[in-house]
Amino acid sequence: MQRFLITLVLILGVSVALAQVPAPADTSHPGNETAVLSFERFEIKELGRTSPLYLPKRTDGKKVPLVVFGHGQALNETHYDKTLEHLAKKGVAALFPKFDDGFFDQNWRRMADDWNAITKAALKEYGIRVDAKHVVYSGHSKGGYVGLMAMGAPSQPAVDSGVFFAPAGYDSEYLQNLEDDVEVTLVWGEKDSVIEKSAVMEIYNALTVENKQFIEVLSYNNREADHYFPQNKSTFFGGKNGVSAFHHHGVWQWLVAAAWDVENGGDALQPYLYGEKAGVSGQPGLKHKVQRSWSPRFEALIKPTDANSFLTTTGRNLVLSEVGWGWYKAILSEQIFQRLQRSKDVQYVGRNHELKLLLEPNDLDPRQWAFKNPLGFDVSAPGAWDLVSTAEEVVVAVIDSGIQWKHSDLRDNLWINQAEAEGQAGVDDDNNGYIDDVKGFHFLLNNGESNDSRGHGTMVSGMIGAVGNNGRGITGMAWNVKLMSLNMFPNLWGNATLEAAVKAVHYAVDNKADIINASFGQADEDLVPDDGFKIFIEALERAEKAGIPVIAAAGNSSGNNDKTGMIPATLGLSNIISVGAMNRKGEKWAKTNYGKNSVHVMAPGEEILTTHTSGTRSPSGTSLSAPIVTGIVALMLDKNPDLTLAQIKDILLNSCDAHPPLAELSLCGGYINAAKAVEAANLK
Repeated sequence: MQRFLITLVLILGVSVALAQVPAPADTSHPGNETAVLSFERFEIKELGRTSPLYLPKRTDGKKVPLVVFGHGQALNETHYDKTLEHLAKKGVAALFPKFDDGFFDQNWRRMADDWNAITKAALKEYGIRVDAKHVVYSGHSKGGYVGLMAMGAPSQPAVDSGVFFAPAGYDSEYLQNLEDDVEVTLVWGEKDSVIEKSAVMEIYNALTVENKQFIEVLSYNNREADHYFPQNKSTFFGGKNGVSAFHHHGVWQWLVAAAWDVENGGDALQPYLYGEKAGVSGQPGLKHKVQRSWSPRFEALIKPTDANSFLTTTGRNLVLSEVGWGWYKAILSEQIFQRLQRSKDVQYVGRNHELKLLLEPNDLDPRQWAFKNPLGFDVSAPGAWDLVSTAEEVVVAVIDSGIQWKHSDLRDNLWINQAEAEGQAGVDDDNNGYIDDVKGFHFLLNNGESNDSRGHGTMVSGMIGAVGNNGRGITGMAWNVKLMSLNMFPNLWGNATLEAAVKAVHYAVDNKADIINASFGQADEDLVPDDGFKIFIEALERAEKAGIPVIAAAGNSSGNNDKTGMIPATLGLSNIISVGAMNRKGEKWAKTNYGKNSVHVMAPGEEILTTHTSGTRSPSGTSLSAPIVTGIVALMLDKNPDLTLAQIKDILLNSCDAHPPLAELSLCGGYINAAKAVEAANLK
């Protein structure tokens, strides 16, 4: 008997695999019931308009989950009522909130509040039959836009889950308000509407919740999917004339499944797709591709050792293409292996060959060229990660605009002041002069709200320590590290002050930070050398005495720092390490400051994919170059916590890859090599 590997999934950045297998039928799922319930149609009168509620009749007294469905701009209720009726027939209440006459007035937040008001009115009036704890928001096109906003609006009731078909837009602030435990599914099909796939993916990337997925519809009944909803003017949806069969056997199945999953406690049954018994006329289910997903259902339902039975059972049809945590493997006989090869339901099946280990996280995005560049000009991150990938005990003070606390790629790496976290609100529990500084401090507003609303500090932090190998987002230089959020900038616009910077540096020293990242600065010609400037230098000198390196951005004015300095990058203290920026071609980034005697090293700084308050972005600047070096120093200190300031600087200067185009731009004459630096730290 030989070992074989059934490839059912896509491991991001490693392999592409798509397989369809029929999984065992779930007879308990209402979508698989052959009998349907009768239903009643009620009217919810709220805000001067009437919204229909389709309510199933149950004889057992059991409350039913509720789906709230928002229509698109091309409103004609008859285009949607069949979907709502199907939901009611399968034991799910369906509410259809109506917006103002004249369709949408572009006041999206007001419409989101109206949506929530109508939902609350329905729950209040029919609470004896509808379960307020099991509510799913859904919608199509602009209705999806409003429904997604309503989930994050302050006025929302408790909403567990959202399933949105090609939503037409989003509100980044409201997305950030979504509760951590809600589940959001975005569905898109090429012929569904005028909404582009890239626009829906932008919404997906802006979602900060962990439980999110993006699913692309491929076909219905072995034919290319026309559109989600019936529409006489079919060109609006890009489909053929008449009512699409996909409408009757597609959307309502997704929503029944979503509501059932919510009722049974969450994500164990996702993604939302069910097979032939769920169709009214017994037609097979639609096929789709899971582009992004958090769901563990694959592992729960697919047992490769039962592969033979999969070829004969009927029920749900799954199309899997991406799961972020591994491969499915089994010991199969040659006979079953050959049968799988012949099966039209399995696209790839192959032997489990041995491969050489080269440690890379499963969330290293191909666009993160700074860590792995096809052109070769990168910091050799995988080589460093072979030696050490985490710095769990290293504390990095990020003096910036704060860090977004809820960001799914940063929240697990936030530094926590345990004394304050376990203390009393409004009390300086650790007697450090700052009240409620649980996750750092905001030195301009003088409170513990160090959360980032501008994005800069979140971008910087992602390069230092976005959580690595977690199957989502991106990876930072140090996969695990303690990020201390020290906010000194106004929340909306404007600059920081020297006073706030001084307090932040002292806070970092007092709270035992190991490294300070300074992706900020000012040309020294713009600073008056008075006592305020002197106090700032004294704060940095205190960090120097404490042995804390300060990794500083060289500046973005294309200037020669040997002639015109940049504060703090060119102060000349032994703990200051100044970093300039290069592009992916190994050339000087156009706007970077440089200096043969004042800039220590160069690092990637153009179009750097990193975390942002809206998900991810790819900005440019020495603000991104500095944190890459900060992350490298964090790995060095994890490998050797006893390194001195002199040793850290010496290692960095001697761990560059020499490169003629950069030879005259910095002291090291090239760009930093993380693998060399970590290896050298281990030898000190």
